[in-house]
Amino acid sequence: MKWKMWWIRSRLRTKIFCAFSALILAVLLITLWFSQLVISRQAQATLQQELATTGQVFKGLLDERVKRLQTNATLLVRDYALQKVIASYDPPTIASALLSYQQRLAEIQLTRQFAKTFDRAGTKDDARARLVIEGLHCFAEL
Repeated sequence: MKWKMWWIRSRLRTKIFCAFSALILAVLLITLWFSQLVISRQAQATLQQELATTGQVFKGLLDERVKRLQTNATLLVRDYALQKVIASYDPPTIASALLSYQQRLAEIQLTRQFAKTFDRAGTKDDARARLVIEGLHCFAEL
């Protein structure tokens, strides 16, 4: 009731000021809501894209690891010397042979990592560097 009386008694200037203030406040609130909506959608889209990229990279690393483990397992299975050692049923000899293979596989992995780093160093164009890289790759496949 008091508001009604106040509104009736107020001047036209006050009424116009209140109406425009309410209009400006409504436009401001709608603008803030719309801005928040757009920013939120853009952040979600960016996050989904980055997560998809990270997932692809992680999957690639896992696939590379699986291939490397399969290659190492194939090498171990086909090695005649290791088959003879396992057939001997001598635990210390088997442990020693497996330790030797583990060290050799670690050296091969380090060699591959060195070759990848060497490839990324920008020395691909140097003929001598290419020969070294090819030699390392051949050594890694042994």
